[in-house]
Amino acid sequence: MKLSPLQLSFYQVMELSVAYRSEHDPDKPEPDTICHGMETYLHMDRDQSHESEKNSCWHVALRLSFQPRDEDNSRYSFVAGLLGVFFCANETPTGLDAETLVGVNGTSILYGIARDLILTISEKGPWGALTLPTMSFTDFRTMLENEDHSEPPPELTSDP
Repeated sequence: MKLSPLQLSFYQVMELSVAYRSEHDPDKPEPDTICHGMETYLHMDRDQSHESEKNSCWHVALRLSFQPRDEDNSRYSFVAGLLGVFFCANETPTGLDAETLVGVNGTSILYGIARDLILTISEKGPWGALTLPTMSFTDFRTMLENEDHSEPPPELTSDP
């Protein structure tokens, strides 16, 4: 076993809220709306002030929000915002540039943390645990291009 060329230096939970929905009827099926109704915000930037000869430094901000419609029979609504600082080895596996490694794997790491936090909080709620689906971030560039602003929202910024 060897270290990954991508290392999470630290992360901060900038925003976290899980709310149960009193409208939920446990006798009715719950629609699979999380995959299609979850809003995902992603922002990445390279921090050259913290780089070395061997590593590049990246800040990744990820925000997940799910606010179901009134007619949906969803158990919970949630918002989770995380900011991660990653170091990526300048020598990455063949065919992968640092931006791709950070965009796919770094975002996946933050998503996994958010997924676990939402699960942990919701399992104490009246409707039981909410496990978010596993997601792929191979399309991270499309996510970045779809953002209509170049800076992360204030709730996802920090001076690490």
